[in-house]
Amino acid sequence: MDVTALIALSMGAAWASGLNLYAACAVLGLMGATGSVDLPPGLDPLQNPLVVAAVGAMYVVEFFAAKIPGVDSA
Repeated sequence: MDVTALIALSMGAAWASGLNLYAACAVLGLMGATGSVDLPPGLDPLQNPLVVAAVGAMYVVEFFAAKIPGVDSA
């Protein structure tokens, strides 16, 4: 699976779940790491704990930036 297809798969999963891409990648990574879901071979890096932590942190920052007036505009 090429990189474009993997990005499309991740974005499609985020859109289908109703969440943003960071949250979907964090959930996919956590589920892949715990063995709940078998991820496609190209999405194996999402299971890395550093990647899960990074996308989780980006989700938290984006979530709070959207809730604080003026921060998302800056």
